[in-house]
Amino acid sequence: MSEQIDSAKSGKASEWALAVAYGVPLAVFWIALFWFTAFREIYKMPFWLQLLNWCASFFMVYLCIKEYRKRFEQPSDMTYGKAVRVGFLQALVAAPIYALAVWAMISFLFSDYIENMLDEAFRTTMEMVGSSDQADAQFELMEKFITPWVLGLSSFVNALLSGLIYALVAAAVLRRKKPVNTSV
Repeated sequence: MSEQIDSAKSGKASEWALAVAYGVPLAVFWIALFWFTAFREIYKMPFWLQLLNWCASFFMVYLCIKEYRKRFEQPSDMTYGKAVRVGFLQALVAAPIYALAVWAMISFLFSDYIENMLDEAFRTTMEMVGSSDQADAQFELMEKFITPWVLGLSSFVNALLSGLIYALVAAAVLRRKKPVNTSV
């Protein structure tokens, strides 16, 4: 019985160790991508860069789950739930690191980021709708609520949800069927 408990404890520890080992590079990648795109026009990230982000992020989660699968005697012993859990733990490690970095960069390095973002949103809306009291009221409300903390929190939620989606897909890709016993 104590062997099972020790095995379960070491299994959880190895899951967290993998999550940290693969989650930190994932966070660094996201931070570098934010750093690169913060100098561009707001919300104008080229599609090829978005595609690179999706593929690289998925690949990092995939590698983490694949490494976790190596710890089983039979690859089919790793359940879908265990694989998703390890991928989600990776996102759980990467998301707060990324969110804190986004908050710090917006607060200290790119202090005009929010102002530029609001100016561009205002210009775009005025081009589409024209001037109106409702648009002005909307932008006053946006100015109150779009802060570095809110953007950091939204970065956290976005990273966590993206990581969960990557984990669900990667776990499905790496799922192995139990071998069929053909002996009679």
